[in-house]
Amino acid sequence: MPRYIDGESVAFLAGGNSVSWRGVFKKVADTVRVWRKRQSERQELLKFFATDHRASNDLGIDQANAHAWADRPFWRA
Repeated sequence: MPRYIDGESVAFLAGGNSVSWRGVFKKVADTVRVWRKRQSERQELLKFFATDHRASNDLGIDQANAHAWADRPFWRA
């Protein structure tokens, strides 16, 4: 028989401190996926700037800023 406090079920209290390992693994996998995509996009942008020297000027970015941005660690946005 379910128990109630002020008319609401307290079944959520029975779970305790259980951790959903599937949820934790999914979150870690999603984070790693974002980091890898970010790193590849930065390298792709550097290659693009290397092939077309006018592209960085069109965006208002000089080569030094583009290299500094691409050299940042993959975990920084």
